[in-house]
Amino acid sequence: MVGQDPDDEPYDSDSIARDYCTYQNHLATIAMDLERFLWHRLPCNVTFPPGTDFDPLFRPGGVTIYRTAYDALDSDGNWQALLDKIQKHLREELLARGDPDKEGQDNETVHAAQKLLSLFRLDARSDAQALAGASMDQLREIYNAGAAGGEPMNARVELSQCRVFLVADDEVLASVARQAQQGGGGEEVEEEVFVKCAAVDYRPEDHDPPPGKRSRVPTSMPVVVVVVLVFVVEEKRAEESRDNLCSAKWFH
Repeated sequence: MVGQDPDDEPYDSDSIARDYCTYQNHLATIAMDLERFLWHRLPCNVTFPPGTDFDPLFRPGGVTIYRTAYDALDSDGNWQALLDKIQKHLREELLARGDPDKEGQDNETVHAAQKLLSLFRLDARSDAQALAGASMDQLREIYNAGAAGGEPMNARVELSQCRVFLVADDEVLASVARQAQQGGGGEEVEEEVFVKCAAVDYRPEDHDPPPGKRSRVPTSMPVVVVVVLVFVVEEKRAEESRDNLCSAKWFH
């Protein structure tokens, strides 16, 4: 079992939203260019003859999420609820952008949204013996070693911004439980479920000190991870994307 380092400060240097306001401008211009992201899922350096049926050639993409919390009451149920929420938000966001009933919507965008959704893989890792209590640095080691379930998503991509994973720890699953409790009482639900994200190649010396206030990112944010980081073109085809993603250092 992986132990929690007592000196770890959870969710400080591993916060994922330290420069979110600045980064929003980049998301506004590139995050929902669905057609472009779909075409980036084709194999690299391949010439396709006229009349090629591209549908079976698009490569799946996704993100790995590690569960490190197992002891709380109904931890299994909260874990499953979190996975459902992530996929639900992604589905709603993509289909809203590619809604065939939306005025002025073109068929290419509708097709791209539906195809990207079918290509998405949420690689959920739940292994109490290997993952319970793991710190972010320990999870990075697990990710790089391909432990606790084999090679994770995006392990071989060259663009470093794509090498990220999500984390469901005690804080994350507790937010799921609190929202469920509020929703069961009939009152307006104020608790926001969030998920954590870490960059595999993060090094503290490459970044400024973390902000004093820790940030929490709602479960809708994996849409950003998926569309901008997971479906992004790989490095040998990514000069434009590299420029657009230059301020993505908030994924720590």
